[in-house]
Amino acid sequence: MQPMARVYRALANTVGTSWMVGEGFFLAQSPLMHPLVNFGFAHEITPYSARELADCVMNESLSIYVDANNPVANALMRRNGFAEAFSMQCLVSPPAGSDVDSEDLRELVPTFCDEDGRRVAADFMLRQFFRHQDRGMQEVFWRALEVAVDLPIATVTMQGTMVAAGLITGGSAGDPAGIFNFCVDPRYQKKGVGSFFLRWLRQSRPAHEVAVQCSDSIANWYRKRGFTKQTSVIAYRKIETSRM
Repeated sequence: MQPMARVYRALANTVGTSWMVGEGFFLAQSPLMHPLVNFGFAHEITPYSARELADCVMNESLSIYVDANNPVANALMRRNGFAEAFSMQCLVSPPAGSDVDSEDLRELVPTFCDEDGRRVAADFMLRQFFRHQDRGMQEVFWRALEVAVDLPIATVTMQGTMVAAGLITGGSAGDPAGIFNFCVDPRYQKKGVGSFFLRWLRQSRPAHEVAVQCSDSIANWYRKRGFTKQTSVIAYRKIETSRM
């Protein structure tokens, strides 16, 4: 879960989030009702810190992420008034081999964004993921992506038009590179663009694994492209007082 936690923290730091760090957990909360600035990660929590975490969560829509392979942490979450809301699979691919790009995709141009490119990529991602949210929520996401320059944005263009983008993190010694908010323009899906992006990214980080977190419905797409399941992440939300 390290790449995932790193991305969440980097984005939240750009928009004035309040932080709490306890024994085996950290928590981000904001008056803005946006998942980007309301979340937590719990790993080596204790009975005491699990109670502390539960007392600090004020927003029932806030998600606390826990590794499914940590039975102690999961039991403590349930015991302290949290219920499973959803889960995601964590998949990794091995370091890149000698993949060769298809001649059919020779018009695709992959790159890491400069400052101006980040703004364009932020607009692109916003349209894919948050177009149905109100303008205030969209601006939180857009601003975070623009400012979080420690998180590279990789894009693919075709004849000057952006067709795919994703946030990239990690890739240093012993640390897998992570892909987040990866999206392909619906008009270019099922045409090999997503596969091209993954091949290129793996080749740009040849000595490292590449990790991704995704829903069960998308995991099969990654498996067909060389990714294997490493673990799952369970998202917990606080049970409303009236239901407890």
